Amino acid sequence: FFALFAVASLVVGVSLARDRDLCWIGRLALFSAAMGVAAWFLPSGNGIAIPELAAAVPGQLWLVILGYRMIRLKTA
Repeated sequence: FFALFAVASLVVGVSLARDRDLCWIGRLALFSAAMGVAAWFLPSGNGIAIPELAAAVPGQLWLVILGYRMIRLKTA
């Protein structure tokens, strides 16, 4: 899940970064992809889900912002 989520964030981020209105959300998605990959190289304690949390939170942030924008503009 986390590997594919980073790849999906990268693909969507590149796509959104090309759009003038959504470029900041695209940049946030690209940052999320970078954080998702970097999270697996951070030192963490045994049995603690820190890499999963560090990978998921930035991704959920840009997804919530994009969803809110879609609801506000009523676009699908």
